[in-house]
Amino acid sequence: MLPPVPCAPRTRNAAATREAILASACRHFARESYENVGVRDIARDAGVDPALVSRYFGSKEQLFKQALGCGEEGGFEDIAREDLPAQLASWMLDEDDECGTLETRVDWMMIMLRSAGSPATAELVRESLQENLLEPLGKAIGGTDEDDCRIRASMAFAIMMGGDVLGTIYSGHSPKPPEVKEKVRARLTALFHTALFGE
Repeated sequence: MLPPVPCAPRTRNAAATREAILASACRHFARESYENVGVRDIARDAGVDPALVSRYFGSKEQLFKQALGCGEEGGFEDIAREDLPAQLASWMLDEDDECGTLETRVDWMMIMLRSAGSPATAELVRESLQENLLEPLGKAIGGTDEDDCRIRASMAFAIMMGGDVLGTIYSGHSPKPPEVKEKVRARLTALFHTALFGE
């Protein structure tokens, strides 16, 4: 009898594993406070061994920092200043790979809201919001008054958060007809223009 042929090792996709862990972490941190989320729960829902969470992210805190970026809209450096209002409206209305789905954006918002009051994560939330959204948007707005630019960026972010909350409430309803969507786009663009550039 011939000896058994050893099976070829299963191909591992490190990027897919890391992405599965991060997606699971985003879901958990969006639904529970930082203190109540366990690494084992994240690993179980990602279908991986808990040791892989440490291998890919180092610690629960580092994983949380990465999760804070799971709804990140992206950079503003390639967007012309005058195009910012329309781009922000587009990010809210057009679900694609660049801006993520409404669900992922709401998860990101919930992570921030649930964690903002936690002693363990409040500072991380503030830093992430400042570094990933408010500062880049403030620079894209331009101007010499940095405080004013941050205020304007904060107002735009507040509009985005409110829009995503309403989008979640109405997500079970039938899609808006194209003409209604375009009316919403026009009003959102005008609202963002006022927030970013109005006197």
